[in-house]
Amino acid sequence: MRSLTRTLTASAVFTLAIPIAAPAVANTTLTFKSYSIGAGSSASNLDGSACPAGYDMVSGSCHPGYSDQVRIINQYPNQSADTWRCGFRNNSSSTRTAWVYTLCDQAGPTGILHQVQVSRYTTTSLTNARADEILTDATNVLQTNDGSGDVACATLWARNGNVTAFST
Repeated sequence: MRSLTRTLTASAVFTLAIPIAAPAVANTTLTFKSYSIGAGSSASNLDGSACPAGYDMVSGSCHPGYSDQVRIINQYPNQSADTWRCGFRNNSSSTRTAWVYTLCDQAGPTGILHQVQVSRYTTTSLTNARADEILTDATNVLQTNDGSGDVACATLWARNGNVTAFST
């Protein structure tokens, strides 16, 4: 991992941790599980089928069947079970089937943490040009694959507006 060191204003050091999405998913599988929801009833914590061994959950979906009377009342990842969790409310007068889908990725958890350290040594004014230079260097760090376990990220850091104030 490379670090980015630039001379800026004041005398302080800070580290910026940047979560970066991993490259496109290479090997995925979709699991699903169906549930019967009784007429007029709710089921709030229905887990999908867990991801197979060697796969990690990356997303999921709740499908209320093909009835406009079945509502999704909650959905979220159940990380401890490595599956998606859904809740449904059946407002119809008959039993309905709902599904919980879990998308699994063999590549492992997404996200890599890059740390960019910017050290400030001298007192100067931070100009737009200097800010652009720093952001360009930060972009170059993120777009470079430094070896095993690292990824090059198609990320661009850019300034939006003028530099008006800078404090540490």
